[in-house]
Amino acid sequence: MGYIPALDGLRAIAVGLVMLVHAHFSLGQNGQLGVAIFFALSGFLITTLLLEEFQANRSVSMTGFYIRRTFRLFPALYSMLVVVVAYAIFIATAGLRSQILAEALPASLYVYNIASLWGWQTTTVMLGHTWSLAVEEQFYLLWPWVLLMALRTRNLKGLTWLLAVFISAMLILRFLELLPVIAGLIFQESIFAGCLLALMRWQGLLPKRIPESVIFSSLILLLTVGILPIDFPFPIFNLGGIVALVLIYGVVNQSSGFSGKMLRHPWLVSVGKVSYALYLWHLPIFRWFKFHSPFTPQVSFLLKFIMTFAVAYASWYLIERYAIAKGRKLSRQLLLQKV
Repeated sequence: MGYIPALDGLRAIAVGLVMLVHAHFSLGQNGQLGVAIFFALSGFLITTLLLEEFQANRSVSMTGFYIRRTFRLFPALYSMLVVVVAYAIFIATAGLRSQILAEALPASLYVYNIASLWGWQTTTVMLGHTWSLAVEEQFYLLWPWVLLMALRTRNLKGLTWLLAVFISAMLILRFLELLPVIAGLIFQESIFAGCLLALMRWQGLLPKRIPESVIFSSLILLLTVGILPIDFPFPIFNLGGIVALVLIYGVVNQSSGFSGKMLRHPWLVSVGKVSYALYLWHLPIFRWFKFHSPFTPQVSFLLKFIMTFAVAYASWYLIERYAIAKGRKLSRQLLLQKV
């Protein structure tokens, strides 16, 4: 598939929505849209990359996959956690210190989404956003193996139908409030919807083109719902995932269209490239300003965004890009050894 800059533009919109809602901008609960977009993108891209690797090599190196994921995710996350823990130990008040340290354990183990079931933490201070990182990490532990099994048994079509049924059942059970708590915390429909989109695209089960009017309308809908405090009679999270699927498929297949050109604007692409670091750092920085800022709320609002972007770009240029390159190098070396 290659690199598609418009997808980084979509990441920029997603992280922007999350940051605005955590900055207490008047968005209602619509910041959930941003997380839904991230999930849909992750499911689509991971599935597509694994399918492409299997087509090229007639196999998938799971070790290589986990090496790449580890080097992509761990260095930036643990750098942030070290700073947050240091803040808790040396600066925070005693009450905050215990709460932050209690958060740090599930965040570091990628179990924040289910830690409350074990009584590990009860108060969100600086690391509550790591619940979504835990969902993705648990997804990485499960989905690649399921997909590899389907590829080896040449049963992609069966997996596609099974996944469609699974997503539908999840939506129905969640709507009826019958979904088991732990299932609702671990499995998110948006990420598996992205997987389903990738499978259907790979098998040619979708039209090759979507009318540009549909793609553009989806983009406008996403921005409108994301910015305005609108109440919906259905979960906004699921709406975000559905709209994201239309945008993903549209810009992947016809990135030269008007919507694709908008999403690959250099500023959006630049923000999209550092969206992971922005997501990691924004909440700790925002909370630091809440606890310690001597400025007026208006000035603090501006300064915390400036500081978040500065730290995120530093994370990208000093840590992430080198870690990504190292992970890819080790993965390639592993593949060549097997060949």
